[in-house]
Amino acid sequence: MSINLHILNADGTLDGSLKAINDAFNDARKTAIKRLSVDDVDIVFRNAPSFAIPELKVGGFTTDDGYCIYISLDAKKDFKSATIYPQLLHELHHAKRFQSQGWPQDLAGNLVSEGLACLFEEEETKERPIYTRLKLAENDIERAKKHFFDSGYNHDEWFFGTKNLPRWFGYAYGYQLCKDYSTKIKKSSAELVLISEKIIAKG
Repeated sequence: MSINLHILNADGTLDGSLKAINDAFNDARKTAIKRLSVDDVDIVFRNAPSFAIPELKVGGFTTDDGYCIYISLDAKKDFKSATIYPQLLHELHHAKRFQSQGWPQDLAGNLVSEGLACLFEEEETKERPIYTRLKLAENDIERAKKHFFDSGYNHDEWFFGTKNLPRWFGYAYGYQLCKDYSTKIKKSSAELVLISEKIIAKG
């Protein structure tokens, strides 16, 4: 039982980021164990610019069973641990939730999953994630509410944007839902990690 680090670096492209990776991993591991009691996770770092958030040059993905996290970096950037640390926190929150509940099956489930993970980033780093800062339009919120429990929703549309929705809407709205609920009941994102999305969706 452990949280393990794997760095895919046979070609040496991540040599310049090894210290930042290790420092961020060690800090995030301690935080996640203390705050989330998360365990049994393999964290894989790779040079994969196309999977990184352009503004940050880093991105994360957690498998649907919650036991593996991929952190993708753009190796052309000179990384500091403070850039990688929030992404690790975000994905470790997912890992804890997915290990218990699996990958969310509807829009509400993903809004809450992402919202809680974003809130966990903010609580631990004292900085609001870039993908939650969108000014939300009321008509987009009302549209989302009508499709909360649709299992056939288009994930890319709601979270990465199309001509009908702005980029990162799902992250920003999920964050708002979770922040409002967290404030209302005075519980942190770590305490709410396994809460049903139906409870938060109802407010």
